Amino acid sequence: MNIIFFTNARAPYRIKQLERISEIQEYAITVCYTDKNINGRAWNVDEVNGIKEKQLSGILLSKKYGYLNFGLIRSAKEAECIVLGGYEQPTYIVVSLICRLLKKPYVLLFDGIATDRISMKEDKFKKFLKRLVINNSKAIWGNGKVSVEYFSNNFKYDKTRIINQCLTVDVDRIRTVTKNKDTIRRELRDDYNIPTDKKVIMYSGRVIEFKNLKIIIDAISLLEEDIIFFIAGGGLLENEIVDYSRQKGVRTIITGFIKEQDELFKQYSIADIFILPSTYEVWGLVVNEAMASGLPVIVSEMCGCSMDLVQKGENGYVFNPCSVEDLIEKIKYILNSDTEKMGQKSQQIISQWTFDKSRDNFIEVMKLTNP
Repeated sequence: MNIIFFTNARAPYRIKQLERISEIQEYAITVCYTDKNINGRAWNVDEVNGIKEKQLSGILLSKKYGYLNFGLIRSAKEAECIVLGGYEQPTYIVVSLICRLLKKPYVLLFDGIATDRISMKEDKFKKFLKRLVINNSKAIWGNGKVSVEYFSNNFKYDKTRIINQCLTVDVDRIRTVTKNKDTIRRELRDDYNIPTDKKVIMYSGRVIEFKNLKIIIDAISLLEEDIIFFIAGGGLLENEIVDYSRQKGVRTIITGFIKEQDELFKQYSIADIFILPSTYEVWGLVVNEAMASGLPVIVSEMCGCSMDLVQKGENGYVFNPCSVEDLIEKIKYILNSDTEKMGQKSQQIISQWTFDKSRDNFIEVMKLTNP
């Protein structure tokens, strides 16, 4: 079967996922990138194996919604099945219409949605455009419980045709890279001048507004214990976060953007607790990374992953990202618990979110396109 994926850019997690699917001899995978910059956030991605890649030219219709690309009819004719990486970009809408005209089956690929969007009222015209894509898809390869809730509640989509994508990170690679975790922890703490007895709360990702990082600084400043805030990443608000930390008397370390995946994975060894405090987050793959690294996690209730990956009191907690009091309470719970045991539970949970599982579920999706 010749399968064409339309997605915006190349990303390490997506490439690994597609490479695993391409191991199935019956599938020939082509990935068409819709954005001008196919390298996403400038990640260093290894050479792609087993799949063809195409950079589509096109015109940018909107900074928010992306490109309308050229050559879509030709690509659709070449495919036996198409996988669309969303429903809002002009290209995705047009391809869904082409598929209907050509009687080609297509599947909707969906990485997740912030939990508050499940019950949020949508603009009628936007919802109409979404329905054009969603209602005619043969199946939805959606991520986690949040996908099932969103499509079944808002579009009356058949739950049995929503298959868990199990979008994840390279869990096996993280475990390999951090095999000597104690040594890595000691060496990196020396590099950053972090005492061995200090507790470290970690965040990984972009330093931008909706990531809501100030709430972590506020929480640390109000805790009796002296805690260091470690940010593996960078972004527009780096200087603002440094200044705010200084005002609050919190020591904050910001690494800047880390291109090499293995180097990023090692950074998790520094921490004792991982927090993702976003006010909006369709999933939160950094939580997958933190759990694979053996950390207890505290995750904003707005994050798509919070419904699947956080088991209350077992490997972490979900909190209200608008309440510093709630965050302080959840940090105290973990500090007063067996953090090593909670980290082990994180690893146990995330061991079910692998590229192999993603591949197996994709096979189930393909069965739904050709009953």
